[in-house]
Amino acid sequence: DVKGRIAWRAECDEWGNMLREDNPDNLQQLIRLPGQQYDEESGLHYNRHRYYDPGQGRYITQDPTGLAGGLNPYVYALNPVSWTDPLGLEQFLFSNADEAGLFAIKMCNADSIENNLEYGGLICKKDENYFYTGPLKGNLAGVNPYKAACPDDSKRVGVYHTHGYFSDTEGNKVLKGNDAYDSLHFSPQDKSSADFFAKGEKEYSSYLGTPESTYFKYNPKTQKVSEMK
Repeated sequence: DVKGRIAWRAECDEWGNMLREDNPDNLQQLIRLPGQQYDEESGLHYNRHRYYDPGQGRYITQDPTGLAGGLNPYVYALNPVSWTDPLGLEQFLFSNADEAGLFAIKMCNADSIENNLEYGGLICKKDENYFYTGPLKGNLAGVNPYKAACPDDSKRVGVYHTHGYFSDTEGNKVLKGNDAYDSLHFSPQDKSSADFFAKGEKEYSSYLGTPESTYFKYNPKTQKVSEMK
């Protein structure tokens, strides 16, 4: 205040939960981290487009951008200490296609394994930033990530997909040795489609997530596969 006294002070954890509050003058201070507004009736945090629950560390309202922000429409920033999403509309941007591709397959690979379905989407570039389209859900035998579309003001520079879990031809989960789909490797169709769309392009890569949570990149120009970490 004007006398230099602390009129309000609070300590929050990384997800925005109030750990301690000092409010000797009973001030109405509704601003919460990161710039969200506290709703006294519900106990939730409002950030213009949707409501955030610090107790769960997630939004309780779906992402209005749909799957553009990721497979989980309720997720908050994965690292709340260094990342923020003050409007609830943030789309992750990356400095290169490999970062975007690896993030995309890591994001949906666990669901792919659990549901034994393939997921896939595109890697896009706008100006010097790279991002991924929200994952499309396929079936046991495959997914067509090319049904996704990069925004009109961006360019397609890659594709990503996952391979579900080890399965027999009936869709039953099996041990790795009985897998009918060679799920740890790019299929010939995976490579041929990447080769086709890479023609005439300056940069283009294909990214794969596997049942063992290993991740790979296929470079159509060199015809080589490399593991990603």
